[in-house]
Amino acid sequence: MSNPARSPHAGSISRIRIVELRKLVEDARDSGIDLKKMELQVTQRDESIIKLSRDVAVSEVSFVEGQMIFLGVKLVRSATAHSSLQKAATA
Repeated sequence: MSNPARSPHAGSISRIRIVELRKLVEDARDSGIDLKKMELQVTQRDESIIKLSRDVAVSEVSFVEGQMIFLGVKLVRSATAHSSLQKAATA
């Protein structure tokens, strides 16, 4: 029996979003960008998808000192309308 509160397309939407986020990181890596110098600025929705989606392998996500890492890139929740891969701010 399906959950009426959940959209029937929610799973496919999150799968598509995960593929898009992976592609951002993979394209940067393939271009020779040092992923340790980058951060994935994500919307709250995308952060939740990464944390909760069964389409994200355990090996793709880690936590270091409370900081979420996705495919080797630090995740930072952003107030922007779209997630993007950016050069990390330096301290």
